[in-house]
Amino acid sequence: MQFFPRKTEPEMGFHWFAQSVDKAVCLGIFSGTGQGSFSPKNKLTRAQFVKVLANLSGQDVSGYEFGDDIPAFEDVSSSAYYYHELAWAVRAGIVTPDS
Repeated sequence: MQFFPRKTEPEMGFHWFAQSVDKAVCLGIFSGTGQGSFSPKNKLTRAQFVKVLANLSGQDVSGYEFGDDIPAFEDVSSSAYYYHELAWAVRAGIVTPDS
């Protein structure tokens, strides 16, 4: 029985994890790896990790910015798609930039 509408690509077919992925996508935890794809064999990136944690927190992270009270990652520009989520994760003490 499928509890959530199918949101992922047919590439997943009937893998044992397909229903769980559909649920995570419907709940807004994951959004895929771009252009409607889901890449279960890829490693989770730093960007994906902080996006998932921010999504799970349920907080509005759009106001989080790097600055005097939140140290920045030198390799992340303010236009990065996960910029606000990363700033939130730093502020929450989940991740820290390398010195």
